[in-house]
Amino acid sequence: MEKNRDIIKILKKYKALKKLKGASDLAEKAYYEKRLYALNTLFDRLYGHYLKEKLFYIYDELCPDDQMEDILSYLCLTDAGSGVKVTAYDFPGIQAEVNVRLFPVRIEISSLVSDYKEVLWQTE
Repeated sequence: MEKNRDIIKILKKYKALKKLKGASDLAEKAYYEKRLYALNTLFDRLYGHYLKEKLFYIYDELCPDDQMEDILSYLCLTDAGSGVKVTAYDFPGIQAEVNVRLFPVRIEISSLVSDYKEVLWQTE
C-alpha cells in the first residue's frame, strides 16, 4: 500500500512539472527538464522496462505506423483519457488512445470516436 502512495506522488509531481515545462524562462525550463528526467528515470527503474516491452508489442500489432513515446506520456490518473493518440487500423474508428492505468497496472486502448474500450494487458 505504501508503494502505491509513492507511485501516485511521483505521478502527480510529473504531471504538475509537465504543465509548467513550457511556460517559463530558460533557467526554469532547465530546472524542470532535470526534474522530469529524474522522475522519468525513477519510474522507469521501477516499472518502465516491463511496460515498454508490452507497449512495443501492442504498437507492433495494432499501430505500426506510430512511434512509441516516453512511458510517462501514457499514464492516466483520472477516468478521462490523457494518454497517447494512435492510428489503430484494426480498431473501431481507427483513431484511438493508448493509456497506462494503475491499480491494477494495465494497458488500455480506447476509441476516440466511440465508447469502445479494451484492456490489452493487465498484471495478474
